[in-house]
Amino acid sequence: MTNQHTTVFLNMPLLGQVLDPQPDVPPSFGGAEVQMSLLLKALCKLEGYRVVVFSNEVFEYPGIEVRVIKPPIKRGVSYISRYINIKNNRALFKYDTAHALFLQTLFDDKLTRIAFELGIPTVFRINGDSLIDGSSINQSSRLARLHKCLPKFDVVVAQSPYQQQLLQDRWGIEAPLVRPAIEHHDLKGDKQYVLWVGRRAHLKRPWLFLELARKFPDVPFRMVTTSVWEKTLGAALEEEARAIPNVEIILDVPHKEMPNHYSNALAFVSTSMTEGAPSVFAEAGVAGTPIFSLDVNPSGVLDDGTLGVCACGNRDVLADELRAYLESDDQNKRERQQAAYQFAKTHWDQKEMLNSYLAVFALALQ
Repeated sequence: MTNQHTTVFLNMPLLGQVLDPQPDVPPSFGGAEVQMSLLLKALCKLEGYRVVVFSNEVFEYPGIEVRVIKPPIKRGVSYISRYINIKNNRALFKYDTAHALFLQTLFDDKLTRIAFELGIPTVFRINGDSLIDGSSINQSSRLARLHKCLPKFDVVVAQSPYQQQLLQDRWGIEAPLVRPAIEHHDLKGDKQYVLWVGRRAHLKRPWLFLELARKFPDVPFRMVTTSVWEKTLGAALEEEARAIPNVEIILDVPHKEMPNHYSNALAFVSTSMTEGAPSVFAEAGVAGTPIFSLDVNPSGVLDDGTLGVCACGNRDVLADELRAYLESDDQNKRERQQAAYQFAKTHWDQKEMLNSYLAVFALALQ
């Protein structure tokens, strides 16, 4: 018999790397997976919600049902392959609850079309500014398909006022704001080094961190990578990092080990070209680690200098700001570390994020 629960379908192929990492599988995840793991953990504790994750991997987490996405068939007679692929994708949406909705954070137009056809309310969350402001030039065809779908979603979720304004100006979409959240850890680290965290990908510009490290030969620098997206870049990066005496590079670090790296860092450096939900900023802040960003300042979180500073693209300014902090006395460092912690604790609240999503779900199911 159909119960009165709501099934939340989530398309997130790499979520298992955060919720249930496998020791023999190299980690590959980003801020979107981290954010969704926090939401799903919270939903699993509530009465009235059932969580189903579409994934390309098998993993286990209490309260979450995993449905593995089958690779598309591309052989044989084309219309038969297409029929089988559509049938497999439609099967992902089987549910036995009174209500269902599809939460899209990783856009897949095939799954989106099926959700539309089945009449399942669909929510799309804007992960990064580049999805809607034209700054991503590597996925133009995919972005064009996303932009066609945007007005059709029941609700589009923005993560910053900037995204809200873009959605209103370009598509006439009134997007609710859902701020990201961060899991708090009671860690008191022995702060020793300058930290960089990210994928080995051009978007993150890790070579600029190594360039910065050369300017501080007496200061330990640590580069922590979660995955390699571009193998040629990854190999060159490893070789260059290992040739710099004050740089330590640690590859393929699982999410559960990240808090210790943040907690033991004196400062966190961002060289990324873009940030959506600034999970790395939040994780650094909640560990009491001030942020020094070359370019990105998502939602203006660095405007008042409490969490950290943004050099607005000037590498010399970035180096000067970092040097001033590193050469300051212990009292100044402690004050800035405490300020970063307080900012993160109040700005990225898990209860606020959960309540915001529950309001979004109620709106989509109307």
